[in-house]
Amino acid sequence: MSLLIGRAAGCRDENLTRKSWRGQSLRLRCASVWDNRAMISLRNLDLNLLKALDALLDERSVTRAAARLNLTQSAMSGTLTRLRESLDDPLFVRAQRGIVPTARALELAAPVKRVLGDIEALLQPPLFDPKMDDAPNYGNTGGTIGHELTHAFDDEGRQFDAKGNLKDWWTKKDGKAFEERAQCIVDQYAQYTVVDDIKINSKLTLGEDVADLGGLILGWMAWKNQMASMPQQAQPAQFANEGLSPEQRFFVGYAQWACENDRPENLRVSAATDPHSPGKYRVNGVVINMPEFEKAFNCKPGQPMAAVKRCRVW
Repeated sequence: MSLLIGRAAGCRDENLTRKSWRGQSLRLRCASVWDNRAMISLRNLDLNLLKALDALLDERSVTRAAARLNLTQSAMSGTLTRLRESLDDPLFVRAQRGIVPTARALELAAPVKRVLGDIEALLQPPLFDPKMDDAPNYGNTGGTIGHELTHAFDDEGRQFDAKGNLKDWWTKKDGKAFEERAQCIVDQYAQYTVVDDIKINSKLTLGEDVADLGGLILGWMAWKNQMASMPQQAQPAQFANEGLSPEQRFFVGYAQWACENDRPENLRVSAATDPHSPGKYRVNGVVINMPEFEKAFNCKPGQPMAAVKRCRVW
C-alpha cells in the first residue's frame, strides 16, 4: 500500500512538471503547493507511523500507545523519533502524567483519523485485495489515491495556496488554459442522462469529474512504472487463464467500486445536489478519454467507447 501511494505521488510530481499548457511559474508553484500540503513525504510514507501517531494522540502515553499497538515501549519510542524527524516537530512533550501534544500534533489529529478511516475503507475487497495482482489494485485504489491528489489542483484546489489560505495563485493565462480544458469535461458530462430527461449538472460535478480522470491517469502511470521495475509481476500465472490482459484487468479493477443500483427518486435528488456524477459515468466517462482503454479492449472507430474527441486536463 505504501508503495502504491508513493508511485501515485511520484507520478503526480511528473505530471505537474511536464504538461505544456501551464506556464513555468505555475509549474513551480504547483510543486510548492504539493510539497507544503503533503502531511508527510508520501514517497517514504509508512502507514504504521500514522497508526502510531493516532494512538499517541488518543492515549497521551507512550506505554499505553505501545500496548494498544502490541509494541514494546522501546519500539514505540523509536517510532515517535521517526515521526518527529518526518514532521520536523517534537509532537509531544513530557508532562507529570504522560505526554502532551504540541500545536502541530493537535493540528494533525483530525486529518490523521480521517486518513486512517479512509484507508481502512479502501483496503477492503473489491477496492483493494492483497490476493489479487497489481493491475486491478492500481486501477481501483491507485485511481482513488490519484483522485485525491488531483483535488489539490482542480477548480477548488486552485483557490487555496500552499498554506491553505484562500488565494487564487494561478496566473490569468494559466487559469484560462485550465478552464478551456475543463470545458471539454463540462460539455461531455452535460450530455449524460441521470434519469428520465434529467442531465448531469456538469458544472456542479466538474471538480469530481476532473479528479476522476486525473486520478485514473495517475493510477495508470503508477502501475506502468511499477511493472517496468518488476515485469515478472505484470501477468501472474494464477490469473493467466482468466481471459483478460493485465491492461484490461486494470480497467475492470477500476470499475468495481461503481457497482450500484439507485432508485429513480434518489437519482433525481443527487442530480440536483451531489457534486459527483453517477457511478456509471464516473467509469465510462473517464475511460472513454483514455486511449489506453481503447487499445486494451481493441475498440474500433465508431463504437461507443471509441471517442472522437478526448478530454484531458492534466
